Amino acid sequence: VTIAPFTLLGPFVGVFIDRWPRRAILSIAPLLKVAFVPLLLFDPIHVPVPFFLGALAILSINRFQLAAASAVVPRLVPADDLLIANSIATVGGTLASLIGAFVGGKIAEAVGSNSVLLISTLAWLGASLIAGRIRSDLAPMTLPESAELLRHTVKRIGAETWDGARTMLRTPYAIGPITSITVDQVGQGVMLTLALVVFRERMGQGVASFSNVIGAGGV
Repeated sequence: VTIAPFTLLGPFVGVFIDRWPRRAILSIAPLLKVAFVPLLLFDPIHVPVPFFLGALAILSINRFQLAAASAVVPRLVPADDLLIANSIATVGGTLASLIGAFVGGKIAEAVGSNSVLLISTLAWLGASLIAGRIRSDLAPMTLPESAELLRHTVKRIGAETWDGARTMLRTPYAIGPITSITVDQVGQGVMLTLALVVFRERMGQGVASFSNVIGAGGV
């Protein structure tokens, strides 16, 4: 659920954000995420299908929103400030994720997880309102080929992605770093899962206690 939007959807996102109105993406994507929030109210243990479908939908929509947010930076700042702007955007996103996980854990344990969903919903509505007030249309500097060729472009990217994967497998200098990063990510996932189990089953602690670990790791 967390990986698929990046690995499967990620390569094709650019095709669409270059053709669809970017300001509209930034305005509508948060509203679509709000629409899927009710699915997250289902119990992931006893009624898992709606919950995980909702999570997958929200993360997939978020992939479009983040890609569009990155793509519009050149339209919002002068060229001389582009490097700094991209750096601030990247660091800001990481800090927002860490702070959100830390504060969200505290709130979830204090007043329930549904309150976190409510806060997220309000934040997404605010993000949509702010994006809608941007005066520029945020269109790309260079327009892509006509929309009629969208199907061919998607097909070409699929073929190029497959070709890139085969080339990588034949190139030790390429497969080495990619494999290293993949193993590292799997290791982080295993450690996260084990830590959650230990905190809950062995220590009898809740999500608020685990959020302290996330906060300390962020610092």
